[in-house]
Amino acid sequence: MKTLILIFVLLLTTCLYSTIINIPVDQPTIQVGINVAVNGDTILVQPGMYVENINYNGKNITVASLFLTTQDTTYISQTIIDGNQNGGVVRFENGETMDAVLTGFTITNGNSPTSGGGISCVYTSYPRLENLVITGNSAEYNGGGIICGAYSNPSFENVTITDNSAGSDGGGIYCYNYCSPSLENVTISNNTSYHGGGICFLENCSSILDSVIISNNSASADGGGILCAENSNLNLQNVILTGNTAVDEGGGICINNSTPIFDNVTISGNSAAIGAGIYCLNSDPTLNFVEITSNTAVLGGGGLYCEGSDPNLDNVNINGNSTEGGGGGFYCDGSSPILENVEISDNTANEIGGGLLCSGFSSPGLVNVTISDNSVLNVEAWGGGICCLTHSSPSLENVTISNNSGDVGGGILCMDGSSPTLENVTITGNSAYLGGGINCSLNSNPDLINVLIIGNTADEWGGGISCFDADPNLVNVTISDNTANEGGGIYCRENSDPDLIDCIFWNNSPEEVYFASDDEPNSFTISYSDIQGGEAGIVTNNNGTINWLEGNIDEDPMFMGTGANPYRLNNLSLCINAGIPDTTGLNLPEFDLAGNLRVYGGRIDMGAYENQNVVVDIDEDLIHLSTKLNQNYPNPFNPSTTISFNINNEQNGQVELSIYNIKGQKVKQLVSDKLSAGQHSVVWDGKDDNNKLVSSGIYFYKLKSRDFEKTKKMILLK
Repeated sequence: MKTLILIFVLLLTTCLYSTIINIPVDQPTIQVGINVAVNGDTILVQPGMYVENINYNGKNITVASLFLTTQDTTYISQTIIDGNQNGGVVRFENGETMDAVLTGFTITNGNSPTSGGGISCVYTSYPRLENLVITGNSAEYNGGGIICGAYSNPSFENVTITDNSAGSDGGGIYCYNYCSPSLENVTISNNTSYHGGGICFLENCSSILDSVIISNNSASADGGGILCAENSNLNLQNVILTGNTAVDEGGGICINNSTPIFDNVTISGNSAAIGAGIYCLNSDPTLNFVEITSNTAVLGGGGLYCEGSDPNLDNVNINGNSTEGGGGGFYCDGSSPILENVEISDNTANEIGGGLLCSGFSSPGLVNVTISDNSVLNVEAWGGGICCLTHSSPSLENVTISNNSGDVGGGILCMDGSSPTLENVTITGNSAYLGGGINCSLNSNPDLINVLIIGNTADEWGGGISCFDADPNLVNVTISDNTANEGGGIYCRENSDPDLIDCIFWNNSPEEVYFASDDEPNSFTISYSDIQGGEAGIVTNNNGTINWLEGNIDEDPMFMGTGANPYRLNNLSLCINAGIPDTTGLNLPEFDLAGNLRVYGGRIDMGAYENQNVVVDIDEDLIHLSTKLNQNYPNPFNPSTTISFNINNEQNGQVELSIYNIKGQKVKQLVSDKLSAGQHSVVWDGKDDNNKLVSSGIYFYKLKSRDFEKTKKMILLK
């Protein structure tokens, strides 16, 4: 009843203020009707096929089938404007406004020798295109179905654009030169072109796509579903991109030098050589509530591929994507995306990076991310969950990495100077030939703070962590129940120098720590940690040294064993309040893995969890404070690092702390003063005594106080 009333009101208004020209009763063709019409008139077309090519000629009129008066959608297929392969079918090219309306037709068989096979909207035209089927049109160059350009901003509502083709760009729609169309309830399917099979946006276009389906389009170059380039910034809302293909980049969407926004978008079943779901080049899109699933790439980036791009992902699922190359879920090349509340799962790569691949100095930030059940399939494939190559150093916070698999680095692979930072991270149930949980090699020195590494397996080396020429720093890390042929907890080879503070190594098989018997010797520095078997239980094979510092114990940590966090400490555990007395410079998180305060009860606990039940009153005067030079933190560092040290009563007085380069030349005097007994720290900003920045490389810092002298190594990376 409401629909009938609306139609009645529309007809009454039309009769009062405009003329209705009936086709073919009043005029023989649609174009003749347009020619005699004036602004505000309605051209009402009876069902049938009209073989003609029409031009609105700048008139703000309505051209409609009987759908306008009946709302019967069958009139759309019964009322056809056929271009007869004689140019474009409908043209808006004289500044038509939004009062120019085309509604209720099938537009077909247009063939433009230039652009715009079905409909052409150019030269600041703003028509409303509604309730249309645009199909079977072609253009030699651009816009097989539709061309929008030169500041034209048409609106599309309830439109189907299908089976159109263009020789160059935009099989379905081609938009260029500050064009800003709006699309609502539009389906774009089975269109083909060289670039942008479904839609091509170039040259500063801005468009809103709401409730749009873009499916089964293809491009023989890039952008199977959408090509968005040259500062074209789209807003995609409630959009589905599915089944699109590109021979080169971006099966679903190819983004180049643009910043689109995705909100509630599904990108699935697309394919391309690179970036099957999304390909980003020098672009920073924003993705909110996006599903990227079941896309397939040949060379890399099954779900996403980013090169020189910093996208922002929030509430995104990257699941079930695959590639024959690298980055089954997500490939980052020279990019630093932000991932928050993201799930990366069930992705596969044949070569490297089943879940996430970072290369070329990429530094993504991951917060509240789950990376699980990803895999790399080939023999000698790397990084089941995350693969970090060529100085890529992601930061991970509140991340879970579980049940991933690969030949090297089941959970994480760090290689070629890649040094990620892990804070409040759980690494569990991963498997590999080398490095079930983490594999670090070739000067890769990750920082692990408040990390749980449990239940990982390696067929050969390093169930928890495998190190090859690597110096990881571990603070409040629990490594337990990992297995390998050698080095269930940590395996060290080729001059690897892990540094442990406040850690727990327990029930790893067959050894907690194992040094390779050949290659360069290793070293292991441990303080305030619980190591099963103690110093004697560490297998060095006479190929390295153990720096067994103060505060270490060999006691059952007494894990709770049940609940959501079974590696919490029982109230009777001797690891409680047994961590380092001074946590200065450790950059600890505020909370542990269970969400409890990281420091509680008077002193930090060993391991990844802080017991919230045991409180100890500590008399600071009774603490025996030995003179000690601590390892700088962070290390490696850029641009600054903190050096902390303790001075006891016997050594107080004149203290010197100096920085030396690898040649033994002093570059900076940090401290030269009388200091009282206690804990001290100082920050080095990477500058010499002349206040000039020093170059990257290895540096040494030396502490001297009376008869105490100690030197440690650190690395500055730029």
